[in-house]
Amino acid sequence: MSLGNNMILASGAVIEPENASIQVLTPRDETFTITVVNSGGNKFYANGQNSLYVELYQGFTYKFDQSDASNSGHPLVFSTTEDGSNYTDGVSSSGTPGQAGAYTQIVVANNAPSTLWIKCNNHTGMGFSTPVNAYNNILYTTNGLWNTSGDFTYQWQRGGGSSWSNIGGATSNSYTLTSSDNGEFVRCAVTLTNDAGTATAFTNTSNVKPGQATYTQTSGTYSWTCPGGVTSVSIMAIGKGGNGYSACNNVTAGTGGRGGALSYTNNYSVTPGTTYYIHIQAYQGAPHYANISGFSTSSTNNNTNAFVVAAQPGENGTGGGDASKGFGNTKYSGGTCYGNQGGGGGASGYSGNGGSQPSGTNVSGGAGSGGGGGAAACVPPYQNGGAGSGPGGGGVGYNGEGTSGAGGLYDSSSTSDRYGGGGGGSGASDAQNIAYQYTGSATPGTANGGGGGGGGAWYGWGPCSGASSGAHGAIRILYPGNTRSYPNTNTGDM
Repeated sequence: MSLGNNMILASGAVIEPENASIQVLTPRDETFTITVVNSGGNKFYANGQNSLYVELYQGFTYKFDQSDASNSGHPLVFSTTEDGSNYTDGVSSSGTPGQAGAYTQIVVANNAPSTLWIKCNNHTGMGFSTPVNAYNNILYTTNGLWNTSGDFTYQWQRGGGSSWSNIGGATSNSYTLTSSDNGEFVRCAVTLTNDAGTATAFTNTSNVKPGQATYTQTSGTYSWTCPGGVTSVSIMAIGKGGNGYSACNNVTAGTGGRGGALSYTNNYSVTPGTTYYIHIQAYQGAPHYANISGFSTSSTNNNTNAFVVAAQPGENGTGGGDASKGFGNTKYSGGTCYGNQGGGGGASGYSGNGGSQPSGTNVSGGAGSGGGGGAAACVPPYQNGGAGSGPGGGGVGYNGEGTSGAGGLYDSSSTSDRYGGGGGGSGASDAQNIAYQYTGSATPGTANGGGGGGGGAWYGWGPCSGASSGAHGAIRILYPGNTRSYPNTNTGDM
């Protein structure tokens, strides 16, 4: 960018920055102009050199513009080795190389390899490698180009547009971002002083520092104010796991709670400085007739049409948290559980439903799908070789899709762990197992959204074991939403 007319007149002299930008030497989104140059054979060049002038950083977007006619017949792709198999995580392309508007783009994932090769998909020997780094939150500035010399001082600022404020104590040529910078732009004011006077120029602005907000409360309304540099977010909601309930007046096992549903929407447009609302376990009337938890534009928790993303909990009963009663561009249901089989259902996954129980007893629970939690094993009544209580269902982690949870194992050879709790999906914990002829309280589902185990009469007509609770759900907001998206693109903490 041009530095404009940042100058001051003193004693007839002018101190003036040259017409060139002062770069913030930090990871930021970049666009490279790609050409093909015959240098001992055809080679890719980026901005005039056979390498990148910056390294790649996780969480940032890099566009490789192939509009130049020299790119014809040379589609740019990525690999982990020179001329190896194509690496496609976060990669997209548009147009025909050598024609206007053609490009290949990569949003570098958190788990990207430490080195990537830029190469031609049609020919060997054209590419070069570049390091890939984790983002270390440190910004640097240069002094820039000036028409004179003198003493330089620095003041880092936070804000955007025409509104900037000085960051206390940030007066060196580097600055380490803090949580106060989440969602904000940062720049540095570079000031030159000499006998002629003083002048200040500003660096280009940094990328918005990625951030997130996570809510795991069990009820209530909470506010979230959009940071100054954020214009889009990705939002995910997991419904609370259903509570189990007891069957105390006959010799049966209790019924487990169902798994919570999961919904998400990516790259949703928001307005900096605007307050949005998180409603947890907010009852909605027709056509939902259900509690939901999610992200809303209204402070009123029963304004159904204002919900952007929301998920239904696994209420008591048999069917899992219902995707159709939630909101979001992508929705899946929690796992189901049958009456009087003791165990809880698994929480929904990011690309599949939560694990469900099969009908019957002394059988293993179903595994989750799409990173969801598994259902607990099915428990017969105590007097039939079962237990007085059931195990809980597995929850699902809120940091994006991972490995699906296993179904709780029925192990007839084990006394201490005969009835397995549902396995946690996407990094969530496994639910506790239940012993043969166990007489204590049922075990709870695991966070987030696992259904609780049911309780039942543990001998004859009583006494009755206590049912357990389902695990809390979660609502998570990621920003910026154009580079962080569910199910698993840069969805962990940054």
